[in-house]
Amino acid sequence: MKWGGGGVNRLPQLLLVLAIALASFAYGYLSRHYELFPSSIISDGVKTSQTMHEAHKKTDDGKFMRFAAVPPDSAASHRFEFVAGDALSGPVLWQGGRYQFLNYCPDGGCLAVEFTATGQVAHAYPFRPDELEQAADAAQSDEFPYQLPPAASFARDVYVAGISRYANGDLLVVFHQNGAF
Repeated sequence: MKWGGGGVNRLPQLLLVLAIALASFAYGYLSRHYELFPSSIISDGVKTSQTMHEAHKKTDDGKFMRFAAVPPDSAASHRFEFVAGDALSGPVLWQGGRYQFLNYCPDGGCLAVEFTATGQVAHAYPFRPDELEQAADAAQSDEFPYQLPPAASFARDVYVAGISRYANGDLLVVFHQNGAF
């Protein structure tokens, strides 16, 4: 084989690039197989990207949520629309969250609001994310570990995903955290 000109002088550089590529491939395989750094970060990033892409495909205008065409200042008066009669069949427990139902819980919103059958407020439960975060930290154990993503904020990223009332009046609340799996 003939190495013309400066080809022989470039052989060490070529071998170095090849060795780096092979080492990178081997480390990538081992990090995925043995869950070494940065396997979990890349896995979370791929899951987040796929979730956001799927959510974006589900809407026709690229927005994640769409609401009724009711001006914000008149939302409270349009909360209930009685089609037949002037009352609901029973009380309603409506889930809230950060900055929701500010007219009943002005210090950050209501976790939930219970309405009577006629649409009047029976009880408003304030949303206190700082207290919830402290309780979650205190409840963490080796049996039930969790980890917040970098730069996560419980108050900003956690929202109410479901709510139900026990017979004794206590609430069962399911939270979801944006950007966490």
